[in-house]
Amino acid sequence: MTGASEYGAALFSLTEERSSTERVLTDLHDLLAVLKENPDYILLLDTPALSVPEKRELAKEALAPLDDTLLDLIMILCEKHAVHLLPAIGKVFVKQYDEARGILRAEAVSAVAMTEKQKQNMIEKLSALTGKTVVLRNTVDPSILGGITLRYAGTQLDHSVKTRLECIADRLKEAIL
Repeated sequence: MTGASEYGAALFSLTEERSSTERVLTDLHDLLAVLKENPDYILLLDTPALSVPEKRELAKEALAPLDDTLLDLIMILCEKHAVHLLPAIGKVFVKQYDEARGILRAEAVSAVAMTEKQKQNMIEKLSALTGKTVVLRNTVDPSILGGITLRYAGTQLDHSVKTRLECIADRLKEAIL
C-alpha cells in the first residue's frame, strides 16, 4: 500500500516536471484549510458506501478549480479510500518544497506579539546561522511570561521566563532536599 510519503514525493516530482509546483502549493494549502474546517468531506470521499465513480464526480464538481495534477491525485485517493492521507501528503509536499528551495520554517513563541523589526532581526540571525531563507511565524503564548522560544528543523531553543523560573524552582527543590 502506498503511503503519504510516497504520494507527497510523487506529487512534488510531477509538479516540478510540469512547472506547476507554486500553483499546487497554493491549491494544496487552500484545500487543506477547507478540509480542516469540513472534516466530514474527507469521510464522504473515503466511505465505501459510495461507488468510486460517485466519489470521483463529487470531487470533480467541488474541486474543479484545483490544478490538474492535484485533482488527479485526489481521484486516485478516492479510488483507494485514502483521501484521509491528504494532510500528511501536504506535509511531505511542503517539506520537499522547502528543501528544494532552501527554505527553513521557524516558529517564535513569545508572550506578546513580536514587532516587525524583532521578526526581521530574528529572520536575519537565523538565516545567517543556517544559510537558508527563513519563514518565521510568531505565536503568542502569554503563559511563557516573557522571553522567547524558537523552534526550527527539530531544534527548540527555550529562553522563556517561565522555563527559567521552573529551572530556579527545580534547583531550589534540590538544594532543600
